[in-house]
Amino acid sequence: MVRKTNDGFKIVDLYIQGVSLVITQQADFAARIDQAGTPQKGIDQLIALMRNTQTASAK
Repeated sequence: MVRKTNDGFKIVDLYIQGVSLVITQQADFAARIDQAGTPQKGIDQLIALMRNTQTASAK
Protein backbone atom coordinates (compact mmCIF):
# COMPACT_ATOMS: atom_id res chain seq x y z
CA MET A 1 0.00 0.00 0.00
CA VAL A 2 1.38 3.40 -0.98
CA ARG A 3 0.28 6.77 0.34
CA LYS A 4 1.00 10.22 -1.04
CA THR A 5 2.53 12.63 1.48
CA ASN A 6 3.95 16.12 1.27
CA ASP A 7 7.38 14.53 0.75
CA GLY A 8 6.22 12.21 -2.03
CA PHE A 9 4.92 8.68 -2.03
CA LYS A 10 5.57 6.40 0.98
CA ILE A 11 5.09 2.66 1.37
CA VAL A 12 2.86 2.20 4.42
CA ASP A 13 2.07 -1.53 4.27
CA LEU A 14 2.90 -4.69 2.38
CA TYR A 15 0.36 -7.37 1.57
CA ILE A 16 1.70 -10.82 0.80
CA GLN A 17 -0.85 -13.46 -0.13
CA GLY A 18 -3.55 -11.34 1.51
CA VAL A 19 -1.66 -10.88 4.79
CA SER A 20 -0.84 -7.36 5.97
CA LEU A 21 2.64 -6.80 7.39
CA VAL A 22 1.33 -3.96 9.58
CA ILE A 23 -1.44 -6.09 11.12
CA THR A 24 1.02 -8.95 11.70
CA GLN A 25 3.49 -6.62 13.45
CA GLN A 26 0.73 -5.09 15.57
CA ALA A 27 -0.33 -8.53 16.77
CA ASP A 28 3.30 -9.48 17.52
CA PHE A 29 3.90 -6.25 19.47
CA ALA A 30 0.68 -6.69 21.46
CA ALA A 31 1.60 -10.28 22.36
CA ARG A 32 5.06 -9.24 23.54
CA ILE A 33 3.58 -6.43 25.66
CA ASP A 34 0.97 -8.77 27.17
CA GLN A 35 3.60 -11.42 28.06
CA ALA A 36 5.62 -8.95 30.14
CA GLY A 37 3.04 -8.66 32.90
CA THR A 38 2.45 -4.91 32.86
CA PRO A 39 1.96 -2.64 29.85
CA GLN A 40 4.86 -0.35 30.81
CA LYS A 41 7.27 -3.23 31.33
CA GLY A 42 6.13 -4.75 28.02
CA ILE A 43 6.62 -1.50 26.14
CA ASP A 44 10.06 -1.04 27.68
CA GLN A 45 11.05 -4.58 26.66
CA LEU A 46 9.68 -4.08 23.15
CA ILE A 47 11.66 -0.86 22.71
CA ALA A 48 14.81 -2.59 23.97
CA LEU A 49 14.25 -5.48 21.55
CA MET A 50 13.77 -3.09 18.64
CA ARG A 51 16.94 -1.17 19.56
CA ASN A 52 18.94 -4.39 19.82
CA THR A 53 17.61 -5.58 16.48
CA GLN A 54 18.48 -2.26 14.86
CA THR A 55 21.99 -2.31 16.34
CA ALA A 56 22.58 -5.90 15.22
CA SER A 57 21.41 -5.23 11.67
CA ALA A 58 23.67 -2.16 11.41
CA LYS A 59 26.77 -4.29 11.99
